[in-house]
Parts: sequence; C-alpha cells; structure tokens
Amino acid sequence: MKNNWQEMRVEELIQVFGTENGKDREKAREALVKIGKGAIASLLALLEHPKYIYRWEAMMTLKDVEDESLVPVFIEKLTDKEHDIRWIAAEGLIRQGAKSIKPLLYLLIEKSESVFVVAGAHHVFYVLKKNNQLPKGFLYDDIMPLLENTRHTEQLKVAGYKLLHEIGAS
Repeated sequence: MKNNWQEMRVEELIQVFGTENGKDREKAREALVKIGKGAIASLLALLEHPKYIYRWEAMMTLKDVEDESLVPVFIEKLTDKEHDIRWIAAEGLIRQGAKSIKPLLYLLIEKSESVFVVAGAHHVFYVLKKNNQLPKGFLYDDIMPLLENTRHTEQLKVAGYKLLHEIGAS
C-alpha cells in the first residue's frame, strides 16, 4: 500500500488497522499520533472493537499521544483481560509521566489484590524512577518491595495512602 499517510483522514487510517501489512499499520499509527487529539475519539471507540487487532492498534497509537485526558483510559486498561493491552496501558501511563502517578496510586488502593494492577504499577513506577520523573516525596523504596509480592494487599493500601499524602494529593 503506497499512501501519502499525512493526507489520509482518521477513518482511512483506522481502516488500515484491519490489513495484514504490519508496516502499513505502523505508518497509519504514526500518522494518527501526529494528528493527536483529533484522532483520540475514533481511537477510543476502537477499544471495544470485536477484533483484537483493532484494540491493540488503538492502544499502541494512544500510548504515544501525549494527552492527560488519556490517563483514565490507561488506568482502566491496566485490568484488561489481554496481557498485551495491559502492558501497552502501562506504557501509556509512563508516557504521561508524573500525571499518571496519583490516579495509579488510587487504583492500587482500590485494587491492591489485582495481580494485573500490581504488575502494571511496578512497571510504571520502575520506569518513571529510571527516567527521574517521580515527584519529590515519592517513597519509591517503600512501595516497590510491596509491588514485588502480591500477598501485601493491605500493606500496599497503606503505602498508597502514605504516598498520596507525601506527594500532596487531596
């Protein structure tokens, strides 16, 4: 498929997600990321598509769009039944940086028994620490051991509240 990707409309780019050609799908994703906010609504609609490839491609695209409004979407998708979708959601939270920390802590408090949420939080906090994006007062060394063992659900809730307090969440 030889296209001028930058001239295609959002709907045309999304149609490419259903093709067999991985390179074309990648080019369509790149073009949609450049469109940014103008593509978000259409991409969000794909997250419930019956075909997995559309959900995956939508998440891969959304994770690269820098828009704080996507944080709740990524938070929700940390509990998706598909491992790939959860991993991409964590990558999306990392892309959003410090803006994702408070919502992720609230999710941890609410769903500290979820292996999916705990694994996603571990990945997000680990990479944000590596990238020096954690806020002042974030007690990384306190929470990370709790995220490495899923038996610490009550301690994780307490640590989540403590972290929220330390970083100034209301």
